[in-house]
Amino acid sequence: MIFLLAIDVLDLTELEPNIPPLEFGVYCTSIAGPPGVGKSEFCTKYDKPFIFDFEEGTKGKVVFRVPVSRWIEVKKYIRQLVSKPELKNKFQTCAIDTVNYCLEACKQYIIDQYQADHPDKIIDTFNKIPYGGGKELLSKEFKGEINKLKRAGYGVILVSHIKDKVFDKETENEHTKTVPDLTDADRNMINAMADFSLLVDFETDIIEPAKKDSNGKVIKEAVVETKRVMYLRTNESAEAKFRWPNVPEKIDFDYDAFKQVFQEAVLQEIEQGKKKFGLSDEKIEEIKDSLSYRRENEQEETIKEEQEKDKLEKEQESLEFTINSIMELAKELKGNGVDIKEINKVLGGDPRKLKDIEEARTTLKNLRNLK
Repeated sequence: MIFLLAIDVLDLTELEPNIPPLEFGVYCTSIAGPPGVGKSEFCTKYDKPFIFDFEEGTKGKVVFRVPVSRWIEVKKYIRQLVSKPELKNKFQTCAIDTVNYCLEACKQYIIDQYQADHPDKIIDTFNKIPYGGGKELLSKEFKGEINKLKRAGYGVILVSHIKDKVFDKETENEHTKTVPDLTDADRNMINAMADFSLLVDFETDIIEPAKKDSNGKVIKEAVVETKRVMYLRTNESAEAKFRWPNVPEKIDFDYDAFKQVFQEAVLQEIEQGKKKFGLSDEKIEEIKDSLSYRRENEQEETIKEEQEKDKLEKEQESLEFTINSIMELAKELKGNGVDIKEINKVLGGDPRKLKDIEEARTTLKNLRNLK
């Protein structure tokens, strides 16, 4: 017999259509581009940004940033972001700059964890994790941490470099596209996570062609203009994605221009929804307020859950530290000639089996009294 768990869910008879938020800082955005095009600068334009700075691309900016190089650092900062309510008012969007280095750090963390759990195996590269398990572990670890941020109400920006990639090799459809400089598996994972996959690049336009004499010699160089563009949708030369279809293929790479395109697309989606479901402006606002209230409650619940996890982890770390102190002190006492029966009497068994921090602290205190 299957029993339904006692979990609160929505009453579907009262379910209203979803109204997408107009604040694009709450979405997940992937942005890829060459060095120097202004990706880091773009991130700093968001409202209340916080930067995980792997490349130190924002060290010259007045912005909240932390230089990081290891995945464990990212995890600890995320734990703070999702467990301290006051940080939700201080930051709104979290950017990982760049995700190339972040994923490599995450993979190294997974290698180290797997090696620790399987000391009989030599795992010195990510691909050596048996049966292709590294891909699954990466997806669980990386997406799990990013999803914590999203559930807590933060927007996320994933910054990466670009490369040219050949598709349909050795066929009549062979072609080259500019894509994020990630492995196919990593690129697919990031693309699936993102509401927007934006590709930024330099583009050169010929303003005035070169002039040549009758012999074909250039007597005046061409006048060209180089500008920065942002692709919003995939075309024959660039890979990109936008959550809503009715947007330009590309625009100038400009924060305000992107924000305007985004807001126009959302408003168009809302207008279509109003017609489809027969909603008035007043009903739209009512639904928005209801969704906002629900999201805030979900975020508060997420923060409470993470606070409890944080408390349990700190208690476990404290327990492990105390147990190690007990074992070291017991060894020291034995070396100093203290009666082993007295030591064992205090220990009352294997200290590694202690589960209660207060019991462990009492044991450590009683051992110290034997000195």
